[in-house]
Amino acid sequence: MTTACHIYVKIGTMKLSRLFEIVYLLLDRKKMTTRELAEYFEVSTRTILRDIEALSIAGVPVITDKGRNGGIYIMDSFRLDKTTLSKEEQELIIFALQNITASGNIETKGTLSRLSALFNEPSPSWIDVDFSRWGQSKYDNNLFDTLRHAILKRQQIAFRYVSSTGEISNRKVTPLRLIFKGRAWYVICVKKPNQQKLFRFSRMLEVSIAGDSDIDDIVVMPLEEIACSDSLIDLVLRFSPVVAYRVYDEFSQSEIQQDVRGYLTVTTKLPYDNWLIGFLLSFETEVEIVKPRELKDDLLIEVRKMIDHYS
Repeated sequence: MTTACHIYVKIGTMKLSRLFEIVYLLLDRKKMTTRELAEYFEVSTRTILRDIEALSIAGVPVITDKGRNGGIYIMDSFRLDKTTLSKEEQELIIFALQNITASGNIETKGTLSRLSALFNEPSPSWIDVDFSRWGQSKYDNNLFDTLRHAILKRQQIAFRYVSSTGEISNRKVTPLRLIFKGRAWYVICVKKPNQQKLFRFSRMLEVSIAGDSDIDDIVVMPLEEIACSDSLIDLVLRFSPVVAYRVYDEFSQSEIQQDVRGYLTVTTKLPYDNWLIGFLLSFETEVEIVKPRELKDDLLIEVRKMIDHYS
């Protein structure tokens, strides 16, 4: 007999909410069509078919009948029974959904409530994660919603983008995935099948849906590969112990070496642009550029500009 535990163990948390919801709906309504499920979850029918396949692989006896009176249903022998789960397993499922819900995913809240009731397990709000910027909650949430719909419905978006050099350009692309990296949100987009590009969420202005995309299913490149398509340079920086807390905030521990006096040498790769200059200036006199030499020269030029400006 297949249980909810098997679903959880075999399927990652990214699909956990929708898959549980599909099982719940099919048990409650007995039969639904692929289109009905797609409209309910606001996803494509292709996504629903992939979900049904994932449930089948996990051992849930999902049956798909084709034809005029066809639909998707679960065999009567299946039951979602809380007694087959240990207390620890029930708490683990609730915890996984709490993490997704805390990140701002409204769609998981209904599933969380139903499973909490099923397990008779309260779901206290012990964690809260707000990814929106201070004073920008409404704008950021609307932007998240626009991007979510565009990604799931495979639609194009149009927006103005502020680059790290200060240039503002008009863009029209198909968003593929939202990613949180470091301390910022990014959107992986594609204009042509072989041209994936990274846009920083906070620099996207006046985002709107621009119609259906002609880009079919595409494999999203790893984030690091997309980032490396920009101009990255090898950097060696030396920081004083005074700013050690910031160094560990900004860089990976594998990039940091600390000497006996507490000075920290960082070996890394970063984009060579105006952002890098501003970033290094924020450390004031507590950082030394070991290499490259031309970066030190550019930084000195900016310092002289600042002196002339404020003089």
